[in-house]
Amino acid sequence: MHSQHTSFDLLAHFDQPKTSPLQTAPPRQSTRRSVRWVLKWAIAIAMLVVAASILTDFAYMLAAEHRLNAAARAALSEVMLPRATTSSVQSVVEHRLGKAQLLQLTILQNGHPAQGLIRQSDGDRFAVSISRASSNVTPRWARILNPSHSDSPVFAHAEGQVPSRTLSYRSPTQTAAE
Repeated sequence: MHSQHTSFDLLAHFDQPKTSPLQTAPPRQSTRRSVRWVLKWAIAIAMLVVAASILTDFAYMLAAEHRLNAAARAALSEVMLPRATTSSVQSVVEHRLGKAQLLQLTILQNGHPAQGLIRQSDGDRFAVSISRASSNVTPRWARILNPSHSDSPVFAHAEGQVPSRTLSYRSPTQTAAE
């Protein structure tokens, strides 16, 4: 049983390529591409990049609108407080938006602009509008890649009414049984 061959000699035949008369080498495919093929794929990739930048711009605009709406609701909550001022409302909005630059903040009380100390009465209606340039929303690289980017403002609006501080009392009504 013992032979003169080592295990390396016995396993060496697995390392050699298989040769059989029926086996032939696969034909080589040419990897040369024509100029037309290269241009077609270059245009396709450019279109995908532009479409991706437009979608990215749209996503940034949606996120900015969401942040502006949250800031407008926070500003409206601040307006409803008893000692609210326009500067305190402005600071709440700036706190919500971070270092963002506001284009415009408008506070309306019963349809008229509010200035300084805001004095609320029962049933007063408040409206807070915030607008910001879209160039402050999207990064510079997205504006360069998007050919249809316009510098239109992004708006947010919130409205509310000061609740009545008195309890309403209803007089008892008579029923048909009485």
